[in-house]
Amino acid sequence: MGAMAFLAVAGAASTLQQGRVARAEGEAAGRQANYNAEVSRQNAVARKNKGDFDQKRHAQMSKSEKSRLKARQGAGGGQLGRGANLASEQQMARELELEGLMMGHESRQAQSELARQAELSDINGELLRTRGRNAQKASVVQAGTSLMAAYGAGAFKGTGGKLKGLLKGGGGGGVNSRHFDPGRELD
Repeated sequence: MGAMAFLAVAGAASTLQQGRVARAEGEAAGRQANYNAEVSRQNAVARKNKGDFDQKRHAQMSKSEKSRLKARQGAGGGQLGRGANLASEQQMARELELEGLMMGHESRQAQSELARQAELSDINGELLRTRGRNAQKASVVQAGTSLMAAYGAGAFKGTGGKLKGLLKGGGGGGVNSRHFDPGRELD
């Protein structure tokens, strides 16, 4: 086979190899993105559990704090549930309830954000896989196009017009079937 034919076949083989590498990289990046999604989902569950625990602990602390306030007011000789004592009890109750509500809200927000991150990682993983598959398909088209251009330019005149045999290893030093099989389905 002539030098031009050899270069055309070698270039096509290289292009096909680049396509296989791009697909493998896409698959690996997709797996990593899916792993990241799973970590985000686990973190969302952990954040929810922590938020629930913090709210329960805060409710218990609030109850204790209210009891201590009543005890201090009673020890000071004031009448519980009247006047300034009532106002301070109500103020403390509002503040403690607001703190508890804020804790719950922040926990839900963090959990929601982690769930969104998981969903985006899943989508990104599929996108990366698709890009890899598309790159491999494009490499097959590019390799075929360059071989056909070389064929059209007369690079394979010494092969008797048997381009397919050359590619499968039957034409004296061509690419063997382990590297390129034009009939192989790519998905």
